Amino acid sequence: MNDSQRPFQILGVQQVAVGSLDKGRLRRLWVELLGAEPLGTYRSSSENVDEDICAVGQGSAQVEIDLMQPIDPEGRPRVHSPALNHVGLWVDDLHVAHRWLSEQGVRFTPGGIRKGAAGHDVCFIHPKGNEETPLSGEGVLIELVQWPTGADLSVVIPVFDERENLRPLCERLVAVLDTLGKSWEVILVDDGSEDGSDAVLDEIASTDARLKVIHFRRNFGQTAALAAGFEEACGDIVVAMDADLQNDPQDIPALLGKLAEGFDVVAGWRKDRKDALFSVTLPSRMGNWLIGRVTGVRLHDYGCTLKVFRSELLSDVRIYGEMHRYLPVFAHHAGGRIAEMPVQHHQRTWGRSKYSLWKTFRVLLDLLTVHFLAAYATKPLYFFGRLTMSAWVGSLGCIGWAAYRKFADGEFVKDQPIFILGIFFAAVGLQLLVFGLLAELMMRTYYESQGRPIYFVRSRKNFSP
Repeated sequence: MNDSQRPFQILGVQQVAVGSLDKGRLRRLWVELLGAEPLGTYRSSSENVDEDICAVGQGSAQVEIDLMQPIDPEGRPRVHSPALNHVGLWVDDLHVAHRWLSEQGVRFTPGGIRKGAAGHDVCFIHPKGNEETPLSGEGVLIELVQWPTGADLSVVIPVFDERENLRPLCERLVAVLDTLGKSWEVILVDDGSEDGSDAVLDEIASTDARLKVIHFRRNFGQTAALAAGFEEACGDIVVAMDADLQNDPQDIPALLGKLAEGFDVVAGWRKDRKDALFSVTLPSRMGNWLIGRVTGVRLHDYGCTLKVFRSELLSDVRIYGEMHRYLPVFAHHAGGRIAEMPVQHHQRTWGRSKYSLWKTFRVLLDLLTVHFLAAYATKPLYFFGRLTMSAWVGSLGCIGWAAYRKFADGEFVKDQPIFILGIFFAAVGLQLLVFGLLAELMMRTYYESQGRPIYFVRSRKNFSP
């Protein structure tokens, strides 16, 4: 039987449970000598167990060690016999696994799926089979444990024609994430690749359920790929990075450390950039300076994809065009605290750069939209009102000058082109005012129809849930 026929995956060892009449002797070995970390205790009269819950390893390599002794040595179940009480395995979909294995003739213990001591959904493969269900653990009780569907950390990576980079990227990324002591997921968004990246991504995803893949039907752009990843991310913290190996996964722990100091966004700064000076680096620096001047959020490197966000800041943001670069600006205007720190930047080894001067121009066009949204998204009449006042001031000036020429020089108004210009400015001002009122109505419809607030709350205290 191959993996494609099995509708679930075993992701790794979740726990090992050992029993003894005296769990103190087990603690001496596992905790004091082997260095297992005590996590808690569990006691159940119905299960006749008094256990200490410990753990060895870190990150996804962490394994729970349950040190068990019976409450009643003569009672049932006899958790100390056999001494290897049971082995726990992580399963990506416990309900599917339970149903499918039952159909294959695997015998489960009574009780079905239920909550385990650690709070996960669990079920047990019986150590002995019977005539109806002959398949069993053959003397070993096997616990199947639902892998947590959530994650502490989500890494979102847009992919476009990066076939050669994908395997080394994922290898380095997994090695780093496993050291963090957090649950994590990686979301790779294939943006319509045409070089075989899609097949490589599917192969990578088949090796680890934490590596998730989204395939676009065609190329929609880096911003759309990031938006799709953010939409699917379930981590409290979201990391965005490129797939070209120019961003280094080794920088992620430092960025997370900076975020833990109380910031909401930490942006990477490619201080020692490994790109062409005149065609890439210089236009980028000029764009960064201009963006900082216009938005008031001064960063050295808006173009660096490697950034870390708190997920609540991304939940209300919709990005289009090339606007993923402006996420720190949106976060700032939502009251977020922004930090920046230098990160490594490597030469591209495989593939070709997607950067172009035309992309720089598109970024600057988006700057107009970002500035308008940041300043006037909830009050567009203020923007159009300023233009209206300017037009009407010009109109009064032109008509006033025409009136002065009429009374001072006797020149008829109808013979003065500036009078026509004044009428034109008055009409333009009226149109701008109407545009502002229409924009105000559209804004109110947008917020009220979706129940969206016009403010952002950082936290609440002493409110009912």
